[in-house]
Amino acid sequence: MNEKKAAAARPWRGALYALTVLLGCGVPVGLLAARFGGSEGVDLLHVVTPTAMVLVVALRFRTKAGGVAAFAAGALAFGLSFTGIDAVRAGALADRGEPVAATVTAVHPRSGSTLPSCELSRPDGTAIRYRLSPCSGPRAGSRVLVTADPEERQAPVVGVPDADTPLREAVGLLTALTALLLSLPLWAARRPQAG
Repeated sequence: MNEKKAAAARPWRGALYALTVLLGCGVPVGLLAARFGGSEGVDLLHVVTPTAMVLVVALRFRTKAGGVAAFAAGALAFGLSFTGIDAVRAGALADRGEPVAATVTAVHPRSGSTLPSCELSRPDGTAIRYRLSPCSGPRAGSRVLVTADPEERQAPVVGVPDADTPLREAVGLLTALTALLLSLPLWAARRPQAG
């Protein structure tokens, strides 16, 4: 009898483990995005959570349905990674960003998968740490109205950042991913054999 209870509890432990991994990956990624959001290295964080979710779900739920769940969890986590980091960046700029009539000092064209970008300087001539990307219209010497982070943690954006849209998208994806992970024991787990 104890074996049946233990077998029934395993899928739920797998779902809780997956949620713990989601939090364990998501919280540090969010904190890193808030601190180093403008750096190119933050873009590498987009693969951490989806990779962890695929591995955890695929290894804990080894069925055909578990494979589908691993793919779905990875896709949702991938979308959440992009929208979550965008929400953190937009929120930081909405909170502490300042409008700057920046001067384009250099234009870098598209290179492979890298979007075109511009180097900017403030009206007093000091350089803005991170590039504006995408930046396909302005030429060197032209002025662009951007929202820049005075603490130089986030990359500048053209105009005023919209913090609400990426936050709503991130919350929606997080809700969908959480619902998927909590439902896994109901449809993706191995059923105990009768006997």
